[in-house]
Amino acid sequence: MNTNEPIEKNLTRLAETVSLRVSEKAEGLETLKAYMAQTRVPVRSPFAWLHAPSMRYMSAFMLFVVVSGTGAVSVAEASRPGDPLYGVKLRVTEPARSALIFDKEEKTKFEIERVDRRLKEFSLATLKSPDKETTALIKESLAESIEQVSKDVSELSASGEADKALNANTDIKSVLSAHSLVLREVSERNPSSAEDIASIALSVDSGIAASENVEQGIEDALDSSLEDGSAVEEQEAETEGSLTGVFSQLLEEAASIDVEDRAEIDESLTYIYETIAEARDARDEGSRKEAYLLYLEAKEQLDSLITLVEADRDLGIGVIGSDN
Repeated sequence: MNTNEPIEKNLTRLAETVSLRVSEKAEGLETLKAYMAQTRVPVRSPFAWLHAPSMRYMSAFMLFVVVSGTGAVSVAEASRPGDPLYGVKLRVTEPARSALIFDKEEKTKFEIERVDRRLKEFSLATLKSPDKETTALIKESLAESIEQVSKDVSELSASGEADKALNANTDIKSVLSAHSLVLREVSERNPSSAEDIASIALSVDSGIAASENVEQGIEDALDSSLEDGSAVEEQEAETEGSLTGVFSQLLEEAASIDVEDRAEIDESLTYIYETIAEARDARDEGSRKEAYLLYLEAKEQLDSLITLVEADRDLGIGVIGSDN
């Protein structure tokens, strides 16, 4: 059923499937059409939900499973740019997974992870000069995820959850800003892929600008979300958890980090430590908003640092010391 067409056309099609005599069908249809011609009040089909984007993704996902088997889903999820099932991952399996996440905050986190994954995949693909189709697929997926995050941030803010909105907005800005540095370094080292990189960088810059445009408005609405202090405690725990995670990862990769990069990392960690100390002081003084923003800033710096460390490891481009 096409929900965009007049209902009488849809009824005409459906009437052909009903087990009635021809004369009964004609009489019933003419009665309905005569009534609708008088009222002409739009009637939403009870089946319109089946045409929602999320259901289209789920339908495509189920068809893929039926035709290819569940094993192909795992293969698609693990695919890389250039692999046969990479397009299936970007257009079917990941959107289907997103459609099954109904918690707004969790869905936003998943979409931010998709943005990070997409940009990592693209940067790796530039080492072999990605084809135009792969670049177009990545740009399409990237734009969809950034748009979804922007929408979720707006909805969280509008629903009075300014702390969650600001957290998500900061996370997407951190991911995009770090990858912007990576793309710049990759472009300098791979001039043959400069055009493709510029295309992706445009989407990244647009996402950064969008997050910066709404940042101040969300901060202004933050006070009511911090009244009981629980949001500050949650952000403190999340930031310190990120710090622990970064330390663990740096210890695992210590042997592969050169002396110059270690100095840059030490400088970044010193700044992060100082920011966390300021946040604790603000919390103890009862300045909840200042404490929350400082913890959030430290978390942003940690996320950016680990993105750059991973890019340096995977691409060998010396991105850690890049200027912002």
